[in-house]
Amino acid sequence: MAAALILLFAVCLLPGSLCREFKVILPQTIEVLNGSCVTVPCSFDIEETYDEKLDHTCTAKWLINKETVFNRKTASPEEGKLLGNLTNKDCTTTFNKTPSDDATYEFRLKCQILIYSFTEPTVTIVAKADPPRPTLSPSTLEVRAGASVTLSCSAPAPCLSLPPHITWTSGLGDSQETMKELEDKTQVKTSVLNVTISRLHHKKEISCTAAYSKGNGDTASAVSALTAVVSFPPQILDSSICTTTPSEVTCSCETEGNPLPTVYWYLDGTRLSHSDTFTISTEAHGDTGLKSIITVCQSDMKHRSILVCNSSNSLSSISQRLYNNSYKEQGLCSLCREFKVILPQTIEVLNGSCVTVPCSFDIEEKYDEEIDHTCVPPADPPRPTLSPSTLEVRAGASVTLSCSAPAPCLSLPPHITWTSGLGDSQETMKELEDKTQVKTSVLNVTISRLHHKKEISCTAAYSKGNGDTASAVSALTAVVSFPPQILDSSICTTTPSEVTCSCETEGNPLPTVYWYLDGTRLSHSDTFTISTEAHGDTGLKSIITVCQSDMKHRSILVCNSSNSLSSISQRLYNNSYEEQGQVTITTIIRLVVWFLLSCALLLIGISYSKQLNVLTPTQQ
Repeated sequence: MAAALILLFAVCLLPGSLCREFKVILPQTIEVLNGSCVTVPCSFDIEETYDEKLDHTCTAKWLINKETVFNRKTASPEEGKLLGNLTNKDCTTTFNKTPSDDATYEFRLKCQILIYSFTEPTVTIVAKADPPRPTLSPSTLEVRAGASVTLSCSAPAPCLSLPPHITWTSGLGDSQETMKELEDKTQVKTSVLNVTISRLHHKKEISCTAAYSKGNGDTASAVSALTAVVSFPPQILDSSICTTTPSEVTCSCETEGNPLPTVYWYLDGTRLSHSDTFTISTEAHGDTGLKSIITVCQSDMKHRSILVCNSSNSLSSISQRLYNNSYKEQGLCSLCREFKVILPQTIEVLNGSCVTVPCSFDIEEKYDEEIDHTCVPPADPPRPTLSPSTLEVRAGASVTLSCSAPAPCLSLPPHITWTSGLGDSQETMKELEDKTQVKTSVLNVTISRLHHKKEISCTAAYSKGNGDTASAVSALTAVVSFPPQILDSSICTTTPSEVTCSCETEGNPLPTVYWYLDGTRLSHSDTFTISTEAHGDTGLKSIITVCQSDMKHRSILVCNSSNSLSSISQRLYNNSYEEQGQVTITTIIRLVVWFLLSCALLLIGISYSKQLNVLTPTQQ
């Protein structure tokens, strides 16, 4: 028993040991709209010796410049409410009245016996005249018509009782909303919207609005938006027409597509160019529209019949017969049926696999239907499209990733997989405007600091007819910001002449480390030797060396690590523990010696008593 006690005290006396201490965990700053409420996430810990003092008598106080601005016992509902349970070391509080200027709040715990002011760290509430803009992901949108896109809009929720109301541009569909807790315990509200993009979305603004309510019933809103860039195959519009005079034929072909289409004219299968015989002019309408006009003399049409407009871009090609001289001779109308086929311009398919070619056609009434097509596959499968293509988020954020791969063969669609350990995904098949199919896998993942600089990839595997497979991969590298942490490898060592403490921390942005001795911030000097070295782009190691003579009348050495997201402090050395530990060990040793001596005297007494019991009958 004595040995166990000695071991317990020895562990608590080790520098950087696991002995608990008074500390509070708060976000470094919270931005709040002027006139609105704010919820401050708060948790704390105390030294083990005071656990029994943490009871129902405890109350929470918050101070600004040492003046109490919130007292749980006296606060009215209009002032705020303590949401946490102090006996569970949860001091989360909602303030319904906040200063109009920036203010730094300090937490104080007051129980019947235990009173403690947590002077570090504090939380600064930054009052803003305008609400924060929501985060729209992806921030840019460049897709092909028919693609299924997942959009997310996230807005800070500084007050849990009045979270922001998020709305999208009307007509996009229904959304799903969630509340997430970030690593610094602040909350964010996220709205996720799935929408199938069409050519009508091109150059249209897609926006999300976060509306915040104030205590007086007013609201203030902030908007984030993107302009969709949609690629789509060309279409020949119904406004395309031909007019005739006795001397000439003039045809106008109006088309739309993105990329901007190219228009060619064909007369009886021969491609025409601008010349003295054929006058051709072209004018663009915006970045997707084109109008081409051709004028042909009637004399040049005497032995020719069919005039065709062809519009094509990198996605597809379409042709339409606008004038048929033979119909004119027969007295037929311009809407009579004709030979035409609608096909995608190109389809990529894996060598050895099958392919489904979307195809529709029409023919002149007097001919039987016929069609001929050839497919030349590439050697490698197409790379899937990963959206968003880049990822820069804060730890704790919920991110929606989508991976789309062409499905040229409906009986053998691609098998899509993600980097292992990210969670479950949902898959859908979509038909694009050119009738080809695409398979999309959607993955929802909560990003942590462990994802920083890690590759997230999706793989599309295609099966061949002979049983072999071939795969293509798209990937991104996550850039994750997260508040600092002080690692367990932080430790102090002592010699008779000096104390050396090492504080190892991680965070993104890279944290800044400060040392405090009995609450006073230290700087490198002849008395205190401080060195710092970076470990990668997120790690930092700071080492401080102090002479034992300079620690004679000082006790607590604290490491503080902070970045723009939060701040954390940890006590690494307590000189008073060492002095108390020496007295305690000496006392225990004395108790052990006293116990052994007492046992020896007791054994001697028992032995002597037995001898008396033996001698007494003989004497009688």
